Amino acid sequence: MKRQSILFFFAICLYFFFPIRVYADVIINTEKVPHGLAMIQYSGDLSKPVKVLVEANGDKNVYSIPNNTPNFVPLQMGEGTYKISVLRQIEGTRFKPLKSESIEVGKVDVNKMYTSPHLLVNYDASMKAIQGYAALIGEKNKNDMIKDVYKEMVTNYTYDFDKIKNLPSDYVPVIDEIYASRKAICYDYTVMLARLLWFSGVPTKLIMGYAPEIKEYHAWNEILMDGKWVTVDTTYDSQYDKAGASYTFEKDAAARTVVKVY
Repeated sequence: MKRQSILFFFAICLYFFFPIRVYADVIINTEKVPHGLAMIQYSGDLSKPVKVLVEANGDKNVYSIPNNTPNFVPLQMGEGTYKISVLRQIEGTRFKPLKSESIEVGKVDVNKMYTSPHLLVNYDASMKAIQGYAALIGEKNKNDMIKDVYKEMVTNYTYDFDKIKNLPSDYVPVIDEIYASRKAICYDYTVMLARLLWFSGVPTKLIMGYAPEIKEYHAWNEILMDGKWVTVDTTYDSQYDKAGASYTFEKDAAARTVVKVY
């Protein structure tokens, strides 16, 4: 995964030369802040890109708003003051702020934050991928279910080398497309696994950063199993599986550098 393709928000030049006005077509709802989420609804014109900028503790994330329905952004940058801004493109990399709000975030319900749909990891029961994995994700034993879904992805998906060459800067995986093609990049593998496990109520993190033996910016998961966060890398293991090499379900978290957590 090319870092610039996934961390597209670092390439956006946000211009705040315009006074911030409160637009009637922007709602920022904070009722789910205890769950680590803020609801954003933009009901205006989407002929130009509209973004949500989330800033806290010296870090920032940007999300694209795809539609006029209520959407959620995660508040996963720790406790403290968060500034949430909704911006609409003027032209190129110039964006006009529509609304901005500061909120205080304390301790959040981790189980809710890492199982609730948001703009980066979204899901619903109507998705073909969710329906296709219904038998697996409906298993009674959670640990067996997790390992069965992991194994299915590792053995039946292949890395999409063509896709990574032409990845749009604001790319977000569409799991039904990945499910249909059985081809994926690391971002796809990671979002697919997170969505399937979230739908089953299993807290799962989407991690971005650097891993051993992988030069490019990478993505993997951490899954809460028996009260412990377990590092899992379906992309990595899929490559080993295709090569007939041995691999292990759990990876050494200490050997990896975490840059972003979703």
